[in-house]
Amino acid sequence: MPYEIALYPYGEQHDFRPGDPVFVKLGKQCKGDSSAGVVLRPALVSTAITVPTASECADVHVSGEEYPDRVLVQYNDDAQTYYAWPRRVHHIFGPNRIIICRDTAQYRVLARTQVRAGDSCVEIGCSYGEATTFLLRKCLDVVGIDISRECIDFCTEKYPRGEFLQLDCVEDPKALANAADATSGRCTKLFIDIGGNRSLSPLVKLIPLALSTLQPELVVIKSEELHRMAEEHLNSVDHLLVDTLPSSRNTSSDQLPPDYN
Repeated sequence: MPYEIALYPYGEQHDFRPGDPVFVKLGKQCKGDSSAGVVLRPALVSTAITVPTASECADVHVSGEEYPDRVLVQYNDDAQTYYAWPRRVHHIFGPNRIIICRDTAQYRVLARTQVRAGDSCVEIGCSYGEATTFLLRKCLDVVGIDISRECIDFCTEKYPRGEFLQLDCVEDPKALANAADATSGRCTKLFIDIGGNRSLSPLVKLIPLALSTLQPELVVIKSEELHRMAEEHLNSVDHLLVDTLPSSRNTSSDQLPPDYN
């Protein structure tokens, strides 16, 4: 399976186009999080569209005014439209991508925004489950992996819906097969955080094995050093990570296609 490499965050975070699939982070008084699609950039809309539940949400505004600084989205579940602050709207990446982020905050945003109901996720380096909790909110099943017995025991007790395995996937490649067996079907999303600021050597060793064994649709990697290297010379990263796979492609932060379907 060919993969494109993309950096996160990329280019202009709020450069939304009609038809882009997006994730909308809503307030607690609303229905939580939701997938949606961008209808139009508000600057192109002459009048706002009435939203029946507008009074219930601080970020939704009733018709009769214009909101050129917001994004007009339409929810997938009920087709209602909504004027959202750009900071609450996140692009959803399409399949066959390896997304590289720098830090823990970005990694958790991606864990929250890039999964959906029906996904089977594997997280390598789950630690105490701070990102795992976002995966468990939506995914059909989640397998968390860590080398620490303490972390696995903690997550097993705190997140009973997930399955947690103490494995060293870097030193024991066969351990990845155990993770694949633990999912119902195949892994659709793979998240990797095995030390964001550490040497690239274990990460570079792990990734081709994980891709060939689990064959996920989407991969999210947290690594400050890998992100820095990718910014400087992304083709080298493409070679390091996926040279063992056929027809690997690479995508810089300003080359992402306008649609994310």
